Amino acid sequence: AMKKTIVSGGMLQGFIHNTYTANKEGVMSTGNASRKSFKGLPNIEITNLYIEPGIRQGSQLTADRQAHTETEKGKDLIKSVSRGLLILEAMGVHTANPVSGDFSIGISGLWIEGGKITYPVKEAIMSGNILELFKRIEGVGHDLRFYGKIGTPSLLIGQMDISA
Repeated sequence: AMKKTIVSGGMLQGFIHNTYTANKEGVMSTGNASRKSFKGLPNIEITNLYIEPGIRQGSQLTADRQAHTETEKGKDLIKSVSRGLLILEAMGVHTANPVSGDFSIGISGLWIEGGKITYPVKEAIMSGNILELFKRIEGVGHDLRFYGKIGTPSLLIGQMDISA
């Protein structure tokens, strides 16, 4: 297993490939092939895709392991929010437009006022664009958790359109 960086410092660094797509592009395979069943052909598949835990410095996200003391935990991110929503559940993420990145998803979570969780929020809608969402990351926790093959630490995202 080798580490493959896809995005770093906001810049695309590379792609994942199986042998077919690698040969087609004239590059080496990254070994990212999987089949849904023994009957099917191998497709490109991710394994252990994650956002590295880290801190935001200027306009770059870093994952400097030496910076643990400066890195925010998920709870510390909540304390820094004057007014916002801690999203605990997102529904309909698969409906995002894969070309434009536009999305409108159902969300549920906990309302934050003055850095404290105040009450639950259900059946809200968040809309926007995935590329804009990534540009609005203001803080990254050091609490990496995996959900299947994909992992993320807590993310503090700036202003988004939310309807309740």
